[in-house]
Amino acid sequence: AESIVDLRSPSRKLKCSQNASDYADALQALGAAGVQYTCIDLPEGDDAQAIANEVLPLMRPLGIQAVINGSFDDVVEVADLISERLCPETTNGYRLSEARHDKARMHEVVDE
Repeated sequence: AESIVDLRSPSRKLKCSQNASDYADALQALGAAGVQYTCIDLPEGDDAQAIANEVLPLMRPLGIQAVINGSFDDVVEVADLISERLCPETTNGYRLSEARHDKARMHEVVDE
């Protein structure tokens, strides 16, 4: 079975508990398709390493093959750290996190 993990930023208003009612039909369709959906509300804090270390034990048993961050910048570092540890073969990794924030750096990386 495939697995989707939704990392929710503590600075956003939509928490995992709201998914059950707001997205009931979509979550039911995922389940029917054999896709395991897990939502994790990330803890407060500025230390991406510490947050990743706290969340990793929840994610390891899920057999995650890729981590895709949404559009929230405050989750990018955490998502990159997690992807680097859980699925190094499919990640851009933490080393390229800066390029996702800095467009000039992004162009440098693409040109490399």
